[in-house]
Amino acid sequence: TQSTWAPGAAFPLEYELANASLAGHQWAEPSVRHLRALMRRIVANAPQAAAVGRAARARAQTEFALAVMGSKVLAHVRALRPLLKARRVEQRTVIEETETKGAVSLAERTPEIAPPAPRQTTQRRGRPNLMSSSPATSPASPTPEQNHVS
Repeated sequence: TQSTWAPGAAFPLEYELANASLAGHQWAEPSVRHLRALMRRIVANAPQAAAVGRAARARAQTEFALAVMGSKVLAHVRALRPLLKARRVEQRTVIEETETKGAVSLAERTPEIAPPAPRQTTQRRGRPNLMSSSPATSPASPTPEQNHVS
């Protein structure tokens, strides 16, 4: 990981890596003991704390200004553009192969871009059709054999 603090412009806090709730990820668990020590140091030495605060503000204004961060994001997007274009070409090729050959469905080749499966409903909207012989839409009714009275 890359550190974002600069010497003299922050009070770095000790931490231990711990497992996060998301599998395979970690969380930086801050040291409460070290936090207490830093807070005492800041209170005991207000002029040093003020100097660190001024240095942090100056760094934030120069390194993290909107124009600076915007240009970094734009450079990153421009670097990704060829990869995204290649991905679209690959997807178009798969679609064309599927349409021409018909042997392999798009969902089998590229499930991440396949359209969602149609939603299946088990209930009809509105009132049930009592005249229908379909068991899914009509209430249970006796068969002709069950209606026969001996």
